Amino acid sequence: MKLIVVIVFLTFLFSVRPQTFDCNTLNEQGDRRADKTKFRVCSFNVKFLFDGINDSSTGSPWDNATVATYHLQNVTKVIEQINCDFLSLYEVEDCSILSRIIDLLPAGFGYNYYLVKGKDYSTKQQTALLTRVDPVPFNSSVTDALLRTDYRVWYPVNDSQCGYTGTGSDYGVSKNQYALFNVGGKEILFVAAHLRAFPTTAEPCALREAQALVLRNLAETEGFAKGREIMLMGDLNDYSDAVPDINNDQPTSRVLRFLREGQYGSNNKLINTATKMSQDMRYSAWWDKNSNDVNDFPGEDTQIDHILFTQNLLNCVENAFIYHSPNLSYPFINYNSDHYPVVIDLDLSKINAGSLISPILSFFMICLILLNLL
Repeated sequence: MKLIVVIVFLTFLFSVRPQTFDCNTLNEQGDRRADKTKFRVCSFNVKFLFDGINDSSTGSPWDNATVATYHLQNVTKVIEQINCDFLSLYEVEDCSILSRIIDLLPAGFGYNYYLVKGKDYSTKQQTALLTRVDPVPFNSSVTDALLRTDYRVWYPVNDSQCGYTGTGSDYGVSKNQYALFNVGGKEILFVAAHLRAFPTTAEPCALREAQALVLRNLAETEGFAKGREIMLMGDLNDYSDAVPDINNDQPTSRVLRFLREGQYGSNNKLINTATKMSQDMRYSAWWDKNSNDVNDFPGEDTQIDHILFTQNLLNCVENAFIYHSPNLSYPFINYNSDHYPVVIDLDLSKINAGSLISPILSFFMICLILLNLL
């Protein structure tokens, strides 16, 4: 009997691969883009990109290493196809799975990978970054490539229309990452997160409003207050109140408004890049409402993944789309994601064009006023 117990214990011990989080040191500050004026920015929820080893407790649909590897291979094909310079990922297991992506991509693809460990102890999902442009340190004492914020906000937020009537508390963002980049001669603050799921359910809606204010605080303190451009993105699990998706889904929360302008309507604006897409293109996720394993398009498709820019970056956008590849079709027999990547192409040679317009107009208006006074 003792021998059986020992064998079972050893089998369990060696079947468990501990998660690895050793890929966040800022060792290099390179730029491996072929054309330094172009910058393709992407955001992609990769649906439990785990190794399939002892992952059943996390909720992962890939219940063994074989199917998890097939999932990894298919997701990597999509990553190769969209060929982003900068790719923010959600629902990643750890650094080891990022290393396997690099191994599957063509040689010389140019990515370094970074991950800062989050605090989702239930699903164990992490946010991560694949990039051809490495972060720069916020100051001389920072050696990590990616940082995370543990700031918390009380929920329900004042005047919430989410319908939550339970006990209030403070709440943070368990899966978030931020970093500083110098691209095209401009400092750019990158902020990304995976927010609480279920867009119109009362308590997650209230929690997400608090999470949005956490991210907005980061944009204000590390972005606007320091004169930096901002890229804020993620699987935000909510609809836009200002840029309707393909089905005109309406939010019950103020998540996108809070991210755009803060709780009280700041003049420091972030703009949803979905404004650069036609409405029929605005769907980034499929929810199988009737559980028939068929995408009953377009009724089951929504946009809950978003990328927001400061105006100066928005002026640089040449193309914006959501990559609706057939390789991402569902159900699980195709071993892909239930999300589509959001892809934004920028021409950074235009990055100062928008900033020159306002001073010129201001000077012109002052001249007109002075002439009228004479």
